[in-house]
Amino acid sequence: MNMERSAWAGTTVFGSVAVYLALVPVSSQIGKWGVVAVGAAVVIGSLLVFPWKTAANGEPSGRLINALKVGGSRNQVQILGDDSTGLQAGRDIVGKRDE
Repeated sequence: MNMERSAWAGTTVFGSVAVYLALVPVSSQIGKWGVVAVGAAVVIGSLLVFPWKTAANGEPSGRLINALKVGGSRNQVQILGDDSTGLQAGRDIVGKRDE
């Protein structure tokens, strides 16, 4: 778990430095509230991917971003035209014809 948190911290530091370096030249043009909005977006984004909990197998499972994922069947769907062939390695494809 410490490895995931270390990776998160390193990515957050590099991302924050990159945002800061990109923001400095335009900070006078976007105003004080623009800088605050960008900073808030960085903080919120960083908190969304922080590994809060650990699953039984040791994998990080408590990221807030996982709660925001869109549900669905998770089946891959490929729409093919008439007389088309669709190939994919690894999983079956649920094919649908254009109508």
